[in-house]
Amino acid sequence: MKTVDIAKDIIHFCKINNVSFDATKIQKLLYIFVGYALINNPDDEDRIVDEEPQAWPYGPVFKKVYDSYTSIANSVGENYKPSVSGIAANILEKTVIPQWGKYTSKQLSDWSHAPGSPWNYVVNERRDRWGTKIDFYLIKPYFAEVYKLMLDIHSFAN
Repeated sequence: MKTVDIAKDIIHFCKINNVSFDATKIQKLLYIFVGYALINNPDDEDRIVDEEPQAWPYGPVFKKVYDSYTSIANSVGENYKPSVSGIAANILEKTVIPQWGKYTSKQLSDWSHAPGSPWNYVVNERRDRWGTKIDFYLIKPYFAEVYKLMLDIHSFAN
């Protein structure tokens, strides 16, 4: 899947669910989508998306989406048809937008910087430069743990 197409889908789902967004929030929601897609499609890691995120000051960033955000945002009108289907659409509609879309860009950026996160590992532990790729092999186990924690919280609340 192309990150640019998924970013358009995220914008579409934000619009139809009255979820506010900006360039930074779309980046973080895309990152979250990739994390959940990785744990839901464990055998096809290389084909989840066409680029890995990079470590930037405000968190993980997909360069292709960053470079074309304005045209992406302007291309999602009322008649937009999402590119995702099946599990990918379910991840966006049932997890990413309702559970993570309620947070602000700053909250999502802060979350992406948390100790133990792939961004934190690349930037603070390995001390790599800005623009370093955050490998899928770092993202996948992190989101498996995030998903487990969300399930635990949900079952505790019920």
